[in-house]
Amino acid sequence: QMRRYKVPRLAFINKLDRSGANPYRVATALREKLNHNAVMMQIPIGAEDNFQGVVDLVTMKAYYFDGDSGEKFLMEEEPTVDELKKAIRKGCLSLQLTPVFMGSAYKNKGVQLLLNGVTDYLPMPTEITNEALDQDNKEAKVVLPCDPLKPFVGYAFKLQETPFGQLTYVRVYQGTVKKGDFITNMATTKKIKVPRLVRMHADKMEETESSSAGDIVAMFGIDCESGTTFTDGTVNYTMTSMFVPNAVISLAVWPKEKSGADNFTKALNKFRKEDPTFRVARE
Repeated sequence: QMRRYKVPRLAFINKLDRSGANPYRVATALREKLNHNAVMMQIPIGAEDNFQGVVDLVTMKAYYFDGDSGEKFLMEEEPTVDELKKAIRKGCLSLQLTPVFMGSAYKNKGVQLLLNGVTDYLPMPTEITNEALDQDNKEAKVVLPCDPLKPFVGYAFKLQETPFGQLTYVRVYQGTVKKGDFITNMATTKKIKVPRLVRMHADKMEETESSSAGDIVAMFGIDCESGTTFTDGTVNYTMTSMFVPNAVISLAVWPKEKSGADNFTKALNKFRKEDPTFRVARE
């Protein structure tokens, strides 16, 4: 999928504090099995129970992580690395290079440097060309500039059930959406009011009044399926659906009792709504 949609990527080798951890073997597998030009940005300091941190091969600094939040201690030398970072970024954006990071996410070791890598090497929203299909012009492709002043176009890519109702994750490709706005579900052509917008930080929510092009935001109270395009109603655009290969596993399932048929059907429809790779057929 990353190759199909030309998505630059980073790799993170996790669980270096576990028994049998071997980042060199994983990097080799990335090259041999997945055909990535995997280049290690770091080497480990210790391994398994003795894993303490990493040496950053770009800055030539040793990073040790102590405490729950991963406090870091640096060596005194600080060489100039701008040209090296620019070269790595160029290789990453051209899909010719996969920078490889490592650590232990559970213990907050190394994830800080991975996030720095996201900032240093992955593209900004303004550097990506996104296209939609113009339904008023025989589905001709139109470029969506990452401009907060253009008409709003967003794409629901993930649904999550919460105690407060359905949480819909939306990538804003163009324009701005605000709390209280009316947006159009392009699959049903129905207008929906946006009652609540939140930014997600892992499992934490932060209320927000608006979200603009390039953002990922979550909406409460929006009834839709995964893969739905939303607009402000002034443009008749839809985003292209993600390519889903044919299933390799199929199962025949049925409720044990007829009394559970309605709930069984609702559950299957819920799964189908959330996951575009999940397909349901009746025989």
